[in-house]
Amino acid sequence: MKKLIVFAGLTLSFIGIHPLALKADDALPICYRQIQTSFFNPQLVIQALGVYKIEQSLWRFIVNDLQNAVGQVPSLVQAEAQSLNPNPLASPFNRDQAFKILQRSLYKIYYGVVVKYQFRVGNSLINNSSIQGSFNHIWLQQQAAIVNCLQSSP
Repeated sequence: MKKLIVFAGLTLSFIGIHPLALKADDALPICYRQIQTSFFNPQLVIQALGVYKIEQSLWRFIVNDLQNAVGQVPSLVQAEAQSLNPNPLASPFNRDQAFKILQRSLYKIYYGVVVKYQFRVGNSLINNSSIQGSFNHIWLQQQAAIVNCLQSSP
């Protein structure tokens, strides 16, 4: 039976995670698991799409598609981690590798969703540069929470 251990710590309310929550028999912090599925905060996604001048008529579709696709992130993360030796998500938890795997997996999902709309609007500014830039915008908005989560892990 897996027990949940929660230590006093800062609650990261903007993505709804507690950085020091860990499963007692698992090296992977619960906050890391939560980030995998809550990363694409609709407000941050819309903000990023606006900053990168992606056609506003597409925002709702992109946000909905991201919400539907984000469930694939944990399996992408696990697949990449299991292909490495040692597995950076197993004990001992390798923060640096976990950080990189998380970022790559989230970007794969983001790219896959946004690129679908590249040719839907004739004058849209959706291209590799705007996709990478808008993803980086979202990542930077949440980077403090991600770093806090990873630093809180043993």
